[in-house]
This record gives sequence, structure tokens and C-alpha cells, in this order.
Amino acid sequence: MPFSLDSNIQSIIVQLDDAKLELVLAIREVIRTSNKDIKEKIKFGRITFYKADTDLAFICIKAINKHIELGFFNGHILEDPNQLLKGKALKIRRVEILILNASLKKQIKSWLNQILS
Repeated sequence: MPFSLDSNIQSIIVQLDDAKLELVLAIREVIRTSNKDIKEKIKFGRITFYKADTDLAFICIKAINKHIELGFFNGHILEDPNQLLKGKALKIRRVEILILNASLKKQIKSWLNQILS
């Protein structure tokens, strides 16, 4: 794993079962490796990714769901040809992730590039 986990992030993921933990760590790695300037913090109890004090995305873990949600704060501007993003909020859109395959990894990186452009 190329990025260490600080204690705040560890406190959120320590309770996850193995499948969810693996998924969260994989999503985190995709995001962190997509741009060297993306950092992470805990905000509103969620792992939140940001660059230069601008929040980009967050991981939402709900115990009742089998999937993990990845949300984008400016998701309303993202191109979504496969209609993966859901949400009715003014700007936030989320994708439900049960399996992180190569195609979805590529899509997540594309979304981050769109936000950072």
C-alpha cells in the first residue's frame, strides 16, 4: 500500500469487514495515485479527498450497505456516459461500488481529472 493511514482514517476503517476494507483501500489508492497533490482528511465522519483546500470526493461507508459509495462534491459537472452517478442534491453525485474493476478505476480517474481541470 503506497500511502500510510493516519490514525483518524484508521479509526473509521478498523471496524470494516475484510471485503469492505479491501474495497475502501483500493478506492483510496485509485484516488491518491490519480494526482500527487490530492490529500485526505476526515470531514463529517468520512474520508474526504482534497487539493489545495478544495474538497473533491469522499468515501461513504454505511453499515447497512454491501457497497461503498464514492461521492463527488461537484459531481453535477461530470461526464457520465454510463450513468453511474446518482443523486438529487444540487451538486453532489455518488457512485455505488461493490467491485472495483479496471473500467471503474479508469472512470474514477477521469472524473477526478474533470474536476481538477
